[in-house]
Amino acid sequence: MTDHLRQARVETSPSTKVLRIARRPMPKLGETPQEREERRREALAWGLETGAVHAVVQAYRQARDRGESELTAFKAAADAALALGRSLDRINDTARVPIDWPAKTKRH
Repeated sequence: MTDHLRQARVETSPSTKVLRIARRPMPKLGETPQEREERRREALAWGLETGAVHAVVQAYRQARDRGESELTAFKAAADAALALGRSLDRINDTARVPIDWPAKTKRH
């Protein structure tokens, strides 16, 4: 067998294909932590600028005070944000960030 044929067999062997696939860069799956944090900052900024933070948190607290589950209370907060003009594609962060914000900013 000539060197040329030997070279061709090595380049097309299954193990070589696996190595080529393994060396590819990993595809981006979902958003980065920086993108997620930027989205949360924007949601909080919108809520503070428009005064919606108070309404969103109140809707959540009132639902929890009535004995509603966390999910039902979150839906009430999301409905409040939607009623205040937040676009549907940003509702989850707009409702979640003001609810979680006080707990994350507490100093121990």
